[in-house]
This record gives sequence, structure tokens and C-alpha cells, in this order.
Amino acid sequence: MRLFHMQQSVCRLFGVLGLLACTALRAAGGAEQKVYQVALRSFDGLVFNLAEKEFAEFIKNYPASDEVPEAVLLQAQCRYQLKRYDDALALLRERLVNAGKLADQYRYWIPECLFQKGDYAGAAAAFAGMLSEFPDSSRRLDASLGEAYARFKLGDLQRTVELLGPQEGAFQQAAQKQTDADLVIRGRLLLGEAYLGLKKFREGEEEMTRLGDRKLAPELSWERLYLLARLQLAGQELDSALHTTTNLLGQLATVTNAASLNWQADTAALRGEIFEQKGRTESAILAYEGNLRTNAPPARRQQALQQIVKLTLAQQKVGEAARRLEAFVVQNPQDSGLDTLRLTLGEMRLKEYYELPEEPRGNASNLLQQAKAQFGQMIANTNSPLGARAQLGLGWCLWEEGQAGRDTNRIADSLLAFRTAAEQLTRSKEQAVARFKLADCQFNLGNYAGALMNYWQVATNYAELPEVQNGLVGHALYQIVRASIQLDNLASADQAVQKILADYPPGDLNDRSLLLYGQALGRLASPARARDFFARFIDRFPQSSMLPEVELAAVRTRELEGDWE
Repeated sequence: MRLFHMQQSVCRLFGVLGLLACTALRAAGGAEQKVYQVALRSFDGLVFNLAEKEFAEFIKNYPASDEVPEAVLLQAQCRYQLKRYDDALALLRERLVNAGKLADQYRYWIPECLFQKGDYAGAAAAFAGMLSEFPDSSRRLDASLGEAYARFKLGDLQRTVELLGPQEGAFQQAAQKQTDADLVIRGRLLLGEAYLGLKKFREGEEEMTRLGDRKLAPELSWERLYLLARLQLAGQELDSALHTTTNLLGQLATVTNAASLNWQADTAALRGEIFEQKGRTESAILAYEGNLRTNAPPARRQQALQQIVKLTLAQQKVGEAARRLEAFVVQNPQDSGLDTLRLTLGEMRLKEYYELPEEPRGNASNLLQQAKAQFGQMIANTNSPLGARAQLGLGWCLWEEGQAGRDTNRIADSLLAFRTAAEQLTRSKEQAVARFKLADCQFNLGNYAGALMNYWQVATNYAELPEVQNGLVGHALYQIVRASIQLDNLASADQAVQKILADYPPGDLNDRSLLLYGQALGRLASPARARDFFARFIDRFPQSSMLPEVELAAVRTRELEGDWE
């Protein structure tokens, strides 16, 4: 969330500003004060590496100085700024007993370090302890907000509201003295985020509306309106949300700082989402297109493209979606998500090919070529984590080319691509598909034993994946029957048939499997056994579309026995 980024970059650093007040120059006097002043100047100049060493030297050389408690605190803050949180914690805890009047400051910086380490539970408890022990501390507002942030990061939204909302709470009590301070505003924004997470949209909206009466810095004003629009969207107040984002756009027109690019991108994405919810597809696409410009953040560009493609596909415009992707890839050759885009484009061209009617599909080799080009470029980038998916797509392209031209070389190339995909993909529907098509290639090339092994893996190794069970296993069992018959392996065929009878309802593919098995049973084993099998088929599936063929096959078992009468 944007609020967290602000918290990391601004809110969690507010302590530095407060401590600068502690560093007002003392009147120079003696070597001790001169050494201390040098360290202070380094600290005030934000040269934290040098300042940390200078404070350490001061503490070592002047252990009895009255300035030591403050020097320790400033040295700890140097370590904090250098992201040496464990070192800062160790120093603060070791010297806390001698902190004197700065004890509340020490106790404040301990949870600050814990927060940055990711120990949110420890930070929340330590902030709470500091507030309890030092109710009059100058850090009361900072610590109360720090505890709320820690609880929010822990996902304890209800506790976050309890810390920030009640008038008698530490945050509200401290906020009364600094009503327009940035920390107060950030606390109320955090309260709005917590309400959003708790689905208390009305309460959050009211909180943001009240904030509208304050004079806010441009950044905080944008955050307020952005959160307000999100609350309205979540609460299905779509017209209000759209109106709020229109105000956001108007405000952004007057802002020219670097952050405004991110604000514009977030606003465009939010408007796109609102238009989607309203069913205004073309308006949504237009809003998302605002984030395809090259100066938009990469994550927002990719999200915009994904949404545009999704909406275009929903309109059954596969070709247009592919053209949008293709244009983006050409215009952004260095995009960090290029492999994902190439994979999507390749798969989209394949989808476009398969959506063509059977007759003109043979004349659409250009779609296969375009898909192959995208998959090939991905595979050439051997570091791509999506390489296995590209191998699967390439396998499909080569398979179709081999089928169209009866080209066994293409089928052999397809086999290699499917095998690579099956070996590299994790356990998934895609891996099962790759293994199934590997078996298809082996069957097509006459390697029935290899095909049988891979078909059985598809039929038995993906029991936990419903998509494979419902969409692929039935086909695999049919192919097992065919491959087993080619190998004269009735045992394997019988095993597949028993699984079909137990797990699958009547249907053209399953009925054909049973017919093939019965025919093989009569030819390879016993015509009488085959006849009995066909009789049970007719009795069990009297409505099967295959019934005439089954009855004919049953008669042919008499022919096999020479029983012409």
C-alpha cells in the first residue's frame, strides 16, 4: 500500500527531525566541548558514518561527561540511519540505565529499531510500554502512531482502530496539541486504511471527509482523496468514487514534482477499476491506456496492459488484444516484464489460431509463426523462469505444423519441446498437458511403449488437480486403450477400461474406448469373452450413440469363431 511506502520513507524517519532540536550548538569551551561539537556538526550534516565514529570516540575518551547520555542516543540514531538496527538496539539497551532525563527517548528508539527489523509484535509492545511509563514524553504522538503502525502491519486492524480512534486514547490526546501536524494527518489516514480493511467503508469515508477541512500538503491531500475514492469504490458508491478521482486529476494538474508521476498512475488505475465495476469497458480501457506511457512506473504499465488485454478478450476480440500486446512489446524492448508479455502474446496467438473454424485454420500458419517467434525469443533467454511455459507453447505450434503437413520431423521437434516442458514445469495442469502431448507425439511416431507410460502418468499422478481429473484423464484413458491394443497388452487395456467404467459416465470418447477394447479382446483373447463384454455394455449403456457399432462388433465375434449360422 502507498501508505506503507510513505511510512517507510517519511513517517518512520520523523525522529531525526525531533532530535535535531537536541543538537543546538553549545558554547564552545575546552577540548571536550570542541570534540563534541565536531560530532554534532557531522550528525547535523547527515554524515552518519563519520558522526557514529566521532560519538563513539567522545564516549570512550570522556566517559564522565554530562553529554554522554545524549552522545549515546545520537550514536544509536547514526546506526539506525545506517540500517544497523541490531547495533543500535544493543547500544540503547546497554546504556538505558544511565539515560537519565533522556530515558523516554531511549525507550522510543528501541521500538523504532524493532519496527525496521520487522519485529512488529516487539515494536508494538515496546511502544505501548514507553507510552505507559512516560505519559508526558515529547515523543507521545510519535510513539502512539508507531504502535498503531506496528499493529496494522501485524494485520490487527481492530486494534489499530482502537489505538487511533478514541478521543481518550494516547494518539488523539497528543493530536489535540498538534491538529495540523503531518503525523496527525498520517495517523488519521492510517485509521482510514484500517476501516477499509475492516470493511467499515462508511466510517472510513467520514474520517476522510472530516480531513478535507484541513489545509494539507499536496502529498497528504492526494493520499486523502485516493483513500476516499477506494473506500467509495469498495462500498459500491461508484459515481461518488468516480467524482473523487476526477477531483484527483484536477489536483494533479497543479503538481509537478517527481512523486506526481506515481500519483497519476495510481489514479488512472483506480479510474480504470471504477469504470470496470460500472460496466463501461471502453472507458476502462481508455483509463488504463493512460498508464502505458513510458514514464509510468513499470508495475503500473504491466498492470494496465494486463487489464486492457483482459477487457479486450472479454469482448471476444482476441486479435485486437494480441495487436495491443505486440505494439507494447515493440515499443518497450527493455521492459522488465518482457518475458511475461512475450509468453502472453504467444499464447494469445495460439488461442486465436484454435478459435478459427477447422477449414480456414490450415491457412492461418502466420498465427503459428507469430506465436513461435515469441516463444523462441523467450527460450533463447535461458534465464527466463517462464522458459518451461514457452517450451509448452512451442510444442503446440510444432505439433500443429506437423499435423497440417503430415511432417514427422515437426512431430519429433514437438516431442522434444513437450518433453522439456514436462521436465521443467512444476506439478500443475500445464505439466500434465505437456506430458499428455509428449505421449501423443510418441504415439504418432510409433513409440507405443513410451506413449503408454506417459499416458498412465497423466491418468494416475494428478489426483489432487481437479482440472486434470475432469479435463484430461478421460482422454488419457482412451489413449491408453489404443496404445495397449497396439502393443497387444490386454492387461493394460483392461485396467484402463475398468477405471473408465468405475469413474466416468457414458460419452462418445469413453464408449469408443470400450468398443476398441472389446474388439481387441475378441481378436487377441477370446471371442466369447468379447461377446460377453459387449452384452454387458449394451445392458449398461442402452442409450449410447455407439450402440449400433457395439452390436455389429458383437456379431463379428461370431465371425471370428466361424459361426456363420
